[in-house]
Amino acid sequence: MSGIIDMLSKPGADEAVQSAMTQAFEALKATGVAQDPRVLAAMDGLTPAQAIGLTREQLQVIYTLGYRKFLAGDYAAAQDVFTYLVGVDPLHTPNIYMAGMVLFAQGHHAVAADMFLMFLALDATNPVGYLRLGDCWLAGGERDRAVEAYKLAVAECANGHGDAQTTDEAKQRLAMATQEMKA
Repeated sequence: MSGIIDMLSKPGADEAVQSAMTQAFEALKATGVAQDPRVLAAMDGLTPAQAIGLTREQLQVIYTLGYRKFLAGDYAAAQDVFTYLVGVDPLHTPNIYMAGMVLFAQGHHAVAADMFLMFLALDATNPVGYLRLGDCWLAGGERDRAVEAYKLAVAECANGHGDAQTTDEAKQRLAMATQEMKA
C-alpha cells in the first residue's frame, strides 16, 4: 500500500491517474458494465456499499468479524476485512480506524499513519485519532511529529472531545514523548 502512496505522490501522478480512469471508463462502456445500475449509482456519489445494496447491519457484521480477527491476533484476516470495508464504505470512520490499527499491529507504521490521517480528515476533533497518529510517528522514529500529534490530542480533549480516560492517555503520551526528547 505504501508503494501506491509513494507512486501517487510523484510529479505527473494526477495526469496518470486521470488517464487510467478515462481508459477504465471507456473499457466499462465497451463491455456494457457502465450501464449497470450499481456502477451508475457509484458514479452518482453513492459509496460502493450503498451501490450494491449492503445495509448498515450487514456492514456491521463484517466489521465485527474483522474486529474479532484483530483481537485474536489474526492480523492478515483482519487486514483483508478492513481493507474491504474501507473500499466499500470509505466514509465510515471506524473502518478506517481499524485498518490503521491492523497496519500498526503488523509494524507498518508509515501506512498506518496514513490511515489515521484519513481518519482525522473525516473526524478532525477526535483525540483518539491524534493519539494513534502520534503512536505511529513515535514508532517510526519521528518523535517531533509524535509530540505535535499528542499536543493536538490534549487540545481536543481540552475542547471537550475526549473522555477522562482519553485525556489521561493523551497527557501521559505527551509527557512520555517530551521526556524522551530531553533525554
